[in-house]
Amino acid sequence: MDAERLAFPDDHFNIISCRHSPFHAAEVARVLAPGGVFLTQQVSESDKYSVKAAFGRGQSWGAPHDSLQQQYLSELTAAGFTNIQSLNFSAREYYETPEDLIFLLKHTPIIPDFSPKKA
Repeated sequence: MDAERLAFPDDHFNIISCRHSPFHAAEVARVLAPGGVFLTQQVSESDKYSVKAAFGRGQSWGAPHDSLQQQYLSELTAAGFTNIQSLNFSAREYYETPEDLIFLLKHTPIIPDFSPKKA
């Protein structure tokens, strides 16, 4: 469904969650009932930083630190959200084999158009 035009009536949900996908704050506010809760988990520009640094490119490469978080907070405020809490979380990831890392890179937008070089 298009995040900018949710096919739900006004004040329809008590809880809305969004994980690692785009949301349109004004639409979330429209379909969220008064007193409802919106939970979202998003990745920052530093997500997979060491991988992007190795390639010198990637998703949000070169974006100022915390710029995505500030964008989300601004959009939520403009949409009328007032009790906004923002928490940062960092996790280390380990890959058992090189093939595991290659699978991740081929199937996620971390490094757009990734393909391992043929030996």
